[in-house]
Amino acid sequence: MARKDDILREISQDFETAAEWLLFYEDRKKQYYSDLNYIRDERSMPEVFVRTGTTGNVVIQKVISLEELEQTEKWLLTVELVESILGPKKKTFLAIRREARRKNRKINGHEVWRGYVQRRFAEEMSNIYQVPSDKFWLSEDSITLWWKNMVATARLLAYKTGCRF
Repeated sequence: MARKDDILREISQDFETAAEWLLFYEDRKKQYYSDLNYIRDERSMPEVFVRTGTTGNVVIQKVISLEELEQTEKWLLTVELVESILGPKKKTFLAIRREARRKNRKINGHEVWRGYVQRRFAEEMSNIYQVPSDKFWLSEDSITLWWKNMVATARLLAYKTGCRF
């Protein structure tokens, strides 16, 4: 039974990891290029590299850094692959979901990001198609389903592309 619980916990953590990569793609892409410049030029210390307390050896630190960069690159490519298979409405949804990424609190049992995405998606689609926004109003269940499907797709593609969770 413990093994089953461990597997279910790992799957849940993998889902969270894939969701974070989808949400924070732009930030992580900027950091990736900053870190890449550090490795190439040795100008300044990067912000996100793993530091080991065991060695001050620059060569070893660069090897560790290159491994981290390789994993980051795999994740960035995975997110780009997910984006490439989304239709226009779902791309708009993802962009708005990214806007709402910091709205993670709950009010009366409802996550705030869902209401934000619901309203903004209807507004954005209304602007694009020049029709009343109520034509594009999504239920909370639809929003949740769209998001879970995107994350599940990202997780599956991440497994296939060799991303580390």
